[in-house]
Amino acid sequence: MRFATKPSRRETLWGGIYLLLYLTVLPLAIPLVAMLLFRTMDESKINFIYLFINFAATTVIFRKYLLRSLADGLRFPVATLWYALLGTMGALLLGEMTLSLILRLCPEFMNVNDAAISAQVAANPLLMFIGAVILAPVSEELLFRGLIFRGLYDRSPLVAHLLTMVLFSSIHVSGYVLLYDTRILFFCFLQYLPVAYCLNFAYRYSGSIAAPILVHMANNLLAFSAMR
Repeated sequence: MRFATKPSRRETLWGGIYLLLYLTVLPLAIPLVAMLLFRTMDESKINFIYLFINFAATTVIFRKYLLRSLADGLRFPVATLWYALLGTMGALLLGEMTLSLILRLCPEFMNVNDAAISAQVAANPLLMFIGAVILAPVSEELLFRGLIFRGLYDRSPLVAHLLTMVLFSSIHVSGYVLLYDTRILFFCFLQYLPVAYCLNFAYRYSGSIAAPILVHMANNLLAFSAMR
């Protein structure tokens, strides 16, 4: 499939700056400011604000790339949906296989990120549905598949795959580094790797960012339904 559309130099520059903030400052700054301004706000609302800010920032920064890549998907709708379906099925199958292996090695394993999100879903299901199923897939795919994976792929497909997978998996466990045992966090990290690969796969072979966004939304929707 056609795999030409990529962020412009301007989008790459501003996207790279935002990515650094996204990986370092924002996960701490946004919850802190929210708690200072709204002392009674619970975790689900704080997380929603964080997800909404990420969504707004990434769609503004990458708006031209997003529209071009979505247009690519609309030109080949069957291929887009096909690779989205393959990516979703692959993420489910490889995810279950990975979890089964982890439980053999660590019977007491619990994905700490899923546990935190589950508590937030119980507290405010509507906000968490919007945040986890709609907002997060768009912002994360623009950053990880659009900026990093697509930006590096022409130079080195292997580096593009590995770096995207490592960063995508790391961002889902980095907030718990000082709260949980390193062994548990390492297994949480491993659990996200197959999902990251399937998202890369859907983007690479569909040629449109629409496919990994759909995979991401489907994966989060299934997880949300299980938590409900």
